[in-house]
Amino acid sequence: MEQKEVIELVRKLKENPLLYFENCLKIQNFGTGELISFKLNEVQSIMHSMMQRQLEEHEHVRMIVLKARRFGISTYVQGRYFRHAAMNHNKVVQITTHSKAATDVMFAMTRTMEQNLPVEVKPQLKYSGRRDLHWGSEGGGLNSSYSLSTVGGREVRGSKIDYLHCSEVASWTAGGEDYLLGLLNCVVQGFDTEAVIESTAQGVGGVFHDMYWDAAEGNSGWESVFFPWYIYSYYSKPFTSEEEKEKFKEELGQDQRYGGDAEKALLGVSCEYDVGDEIKKFTVTLENLHWRRQCIKTQCQNDLRKFHQEFPTTAREAFVTT
Repeated sequence: MEQKEVIELVRKLKENPLLYFENCLKIQNFGTGELISFKLNEVQSIMHSMMQRQLEEHEHVRMIVLKARRFGISTYVQGRYFRHAAMNHNKVVQITTHSKAATDVMFAMTRTMEQNLPVEVKPQLKYSGRRDLHWGSEGGGLNSSYSLSTVGGREVRGSKIDYLHCSEVASWTAGGEDYLLGLLNCVVQGFDTEAVIESTAQGVGGVFHDMYWDAAEGNSGWESVFFPWYIYSYYSKPFTSEEEKEKFKEELGQDQRYGGDAEKALLGVSCEYDVGDEIKKFTVTLENLHWRRQCIKTQCQNDLRKFHQEFPTTAREAFVTT
């Protein structure tokens, strides 16, 4: 590719994040684990729209996300921040998780993205550590960094952070609230900086619980969003026949293992998200409830409370159940 073509390609990729995700980043497939192009799922698309809108309105992003399991929120934030650092000068990304194992998994994702970048847009790598990437060269290059850490690890106070991702904050151990405070105060307001706090719930009380409800009630500078389990297309199980579907419908609410009348009341429950050019609506279907029963039996030890904890339908259910 000639230099003029490379320059034009880089310009387009800077202007269009989705173009960069799909053409430059590789991630593992949700089910098979094979490497695929990073195309946003429905939850990631909503998250992207909300962050882009907030960035345009406030010149920074401050999002707090309450979610069910395995939606790919961390994957989206990783890809978004990777693009920021790999295509711009003097940017600092900091990602902090609740455990060393989670940190290692996330950094493995980062390495996969870096190693599979197309050569035309691959910045020169100055240094690669166990949990760090630094782009640049002696006297030049991007001079951008991408680092991961575990809560309670190395001190970050005083550091400059452009893009901060705090993962599973409800599970941060003792001292996590002070550690979070230190991280947040490394990110200045405005200047296109971004901070995302996300987690599944871990009971009432604690810094994540309090920050989420402050944002939900409009009492902070953060924007909150809750993603219930049924909006994810993977959390749906088709029926083998219309007869099976009708029988399932007739049996709704008759088994206390699945919530009894509460299970039947879920059918038709819906939520909406304003993504700018349209309103996206999601409604609980029989196929969703079919998957729900299987999940309770196979992934939640036949314990409805555990399902509510991992796959909540409402924000209050998420916190109260745990």
